[in-house]
Formats: sequence, C-alpha cells, structure tokens
Amino acid sequence: MFSSPPALLTLPSGTRTVFVQADGDSLIDVVEVGPQGAAVRLNLGGLLFGAPSIFEAADPVVRPEAAFDVDGDGYRDILAKAPGSDWMWAAGNSQGSFLPFVSLDGIDTGGSILGADLDGDGLVDVMTQGTVNLTSPPMAYLRQQNGAYAAPEVLYENLALRASVPGLQDLDGDGDVDLILDASGVLILREGNATQDAGGPPVFACFNVAENSTGCMGSLRAFGTPSTTSTDLELFASALPSGQFGMFIGSSSITQSMRPAGSAGFLCLGGSIGRYDGPGQIGSTGPSGTLRLSLDPTALETSQGQVPAVAGSRWGFQAWHRDVDGQGIPTSNFTGAVVISFMP
Repeated sequence: MFSSPPALLTLPSGTRTVFVQADGDSLIDVVEVGPQGAAVRLNLGGLLFGAPSIFEAADPVVRPEAAFDVDGDGYRDILAKAPGSDWMWAAGNSQGSFLPFVSLDGIDTGGSILGADLDGDGLVDVMTQGTVNLTSPPMAYLRQQNGAYAAPEVLYENLALRASVPGLQDLDGDGDVDLILDASGVLILREGNATQDAGGPPVFACFNVAENSTGCMGSLRAFGTPSTTSTDLELFASALPSGQFGMFIGSSSITQSMRPAGSAGFLCLGGSIGRYDGPGQIGSTGPSGTLRLSLDPTALETSQGQVPAVAGSRWGFQAWHRDVDGQGIPTSNFTGAVVISFMP
C-alpha cells in the first residue's frame, strides 16, 4: 500500500513535530519543537523542505499536538502542551511563521485538543480530551466575543467513551459539528441543528448511553422548526428493542447523567421532569424498535403540569423504555438526549 521512501528530514534528537499549512500555498509544512527551539520548515514541493525558520529561540518544553485557527484570523496556529501545564498556542501569521508560545487562556485539562465551532457563533471553540489514565473527562470551552473562554462544560462522563479517540466533523452534512467517537464502531454523539444551537452551550447533552438488549445504544433525534409556536416538531427514538413499552420525558434542566435505581440506562435530565404519558403519547416500540412524539411547544410537560416554551429557553428530552437484560430479567433503559433551543 505504501512505499518505503528515504527520510524527508533529519531532525535533532528530542524534536517533536506537527504538520500544518503555514504559508497558505496548500503544501503541508513542518513545525519542529525541541532543544533547538521552535521553528517552521516550509514545504518547497518535490518532497523538499526549506531551512528551519526559528520563531522561538529557547526550547519551550512542550509537545505540539494540533494545529487549527484559534483566533479566527485565517492562519493555522499551533497547540502544544507539557505534562501538568497549561495548553500553549503559537499564533500563525501571513509570513508563514508563528509567534512564540503563550498560554491558551489558562486551559489546562486533557492530553489532546481539538478546535471547532461548537455553538454556531462563528468562533472556534476548544475541546480537550482526557489523559491516558482517563482522570480528565472531555471538556468544551466556548470562545467568547472578547477572545476569552467560558467556564468549561463536561461533555460526557462515561469512562468507556473517555477511552476513545474523538473527532469533530459535520458528518451528517447539516451544517453543525458532530462529535464522533470510536468506542465501539463509529458513534455520532451529536446530531444537532445549527439554528437551534447558535449562541448557546454545545449540545453534547448527556451521551452516556448504555447499550440495550439489541446491542445498540438508543438514539433520539428532533425534527422540525425550533420555535415557540411550531406545529411540526417531532421527537424520533430509534435502535430500541422491539415490542417494548416506552414514553418520552423532558425538562428544562440538563444535568450530569446518573443511572436511576433499577435501570440499565442513564438519566440526563434533572429538576422538574415531565412525562409524556397522556393519550396517544405512550406506546410500544413495535417491530421497528422506534417511538415518535409530536411535540407541542405551547404545552411542554413538567412534574407540575404543562408550561409553554419561552424564546431563548433550552429543553432536553429523552425516551425511556422497558427492556430485559442478558439474563432475561426485566429492566429499563434510556436513549441519549436531544436539546432544543427555542426561538421566537
């Protein structure tokens, strides 16, 4: 599949590298960090690289981990970290070089880092991934208009998912970023709507999802217009065991997931949780293993009764269903959650 070409570059011992388009010519350049300091070697084409252009004379003692446009100026920046230290970044510029490394707003979690617009506001946000020993959960840091980052939000607590390698891509082509994990196959853990999420926290709402008796994780998606007067909103749960009783629940409080007593699944909602158990709302998953609910934003369920959605409010929803475990013992489970940010 691959040939065995001669070495492209001979670098000093202890050098760490990351590859990036530094000068905008579409060729991949090399940034090297080590005892000789930090430098960039521009790709000249034909597998030839220029001499190192030093942008930091002393060894910054960090390992470059990623390259993305932190500050939105159109140039890739270098993200690097040393154990126990803050994340550092070296800003790229129009000359195909970089400024010296500085702290990335004091962010110090995780051992790897990704950048993407998580909340649809046009700014590049940051996701850090846990360390090898999994002591640090994946965190989202939303970049603000003033350039600072908001307080971090834990994306998911599930230890099995922490061990996976994450990706941030618009996998389903709907205009927003999906969180992809390879814990057991490829899992799309966010299938949001960019118009719903604009300006709000990232909608990685509670994706600690336990496998049900089908061997799959129950999925929940929302369709329609996320307005307070919408008549076309629908919740659709799939990958559920067939022929099981189920219903939807909702709340304006989205919390860290917990496993309720007697359930195999994770509850992601808190506060005043409402149950959609009225006439025509509860039913069987049928032979297809699915549930549907037409959602009326003027009558959202809470434990205290129905309330209308307010513009700017965020509501989370899940599907609960009966199931049996591997020994045939009755239990219950939950799908993942979906969050709707209501517009006027």
